[in-house]
Amino acid sequence: LNADKNRTILKELVYHKIGDIALVVYYLAGEKEGYVLSAKIKKSFVEKWGKDADTVFEAALINTYFISPPRYEGDNFMDILGTYHPNKGIAGNCLSTEKRTNGAAAIFLPGVARRLSELLGSDLYLVFTSVHEVMVHNADVVYPEDLKEVLSDTLEKATPEEDYLTS
Repeated sequence: LNADKNRTILKELVYHKIGDIALVVYYLAGEKEGYVLSAKIKKSFVEKWGKDADTVFEAALINTYFISPPRYEGDNFMDILGTYHPNKGIAGNCLSTEKRTNGAAAIFLPGVARRLSELLGSDLYLVFTSVHEVMVHNADVVYPEDLKEVLSDTLEKATPEEDYLTS
């Protein structure tokens, strides 16, 4: 979630903040016909469970990795024995998760950013077009000013307000 827009509800939730992004822990209640039913985990739940919020957060990252693995342009790029070749051009590549719901969180899953950097052979620029995906760009071939302009245009024309993550 965007931390600034959601600061009131975040007071009750288990989350970690990175810049203006709040990585919120959700409970996956079920799925049917492509729809996901989930609920945000409140700090009071964690207390009732007798658990530490940081421990729950770390477990959620690992669980997310296995429940809805990261996908780059739909492909499994995390297989170190595979021969995945990402687009290294200016267009970038779309990173999400297998389920796509809240897929922008994929970049924060263990080892994902490092693996993408290795595959691209460069540092990364990340453009969060919504809560559901992040565009990953090779820092050697694009300019941040251009990406900021593209993001602004995308947010205005294609991203529903409820899916806004960050500028």
